[in-house]
Amino acid sequence: PNLAVNGHPKSLGADPAIAKTMRNQDVPAPSAEAIEAILEKKNTKPNNFKKILREQGPKALAKAMREHSNTMLTDTTMRDAHQSLLATRMRTHDLLKAAKATNAAFNSADIFSLEVWGGATFDVSMNFLRECPWKRLEELDE
Repeated sequence: PNLAVNGHPKSLGADPAIAKTMRNQDVPAPSAEAIEAILEKKNTKPNNFKKILREQGPKALAKAMREHSNTMLTDTTMRDAHQSLLATRMRTHDLLKAAKATNAAFNSADIFSLEVWGGATFDVSMNFLRECPWKRLEELDE
């Protein structure tokens, strides 16, 4: 069956007569508790890189990174929501639904940073979704 996320089935080439439109309330948020349970089994410790940066500055962060023995990952899911197949379809309220679970994963020792801002951010937010890109970033920061 055809599926149109957040509408616009005709512009995506879907047959509007058979396209199913999913509404935000139809899609449950990922479970932060389930992610936390998985991470607890892995016996991961929360990373402190953000705390180091804020309290001790960039030189201390660079030193902590050099001394860190594991691979440091950057999650680009939030940025990719603007620029991939989801581009122009991932609304702020959709990103916010995933943010709590993303934060739970981010607090594991394996995630170093999140990338949430890319070149298409303004174009997607303003031209396609009719949303404020600055408000989007502020809400994700909470």
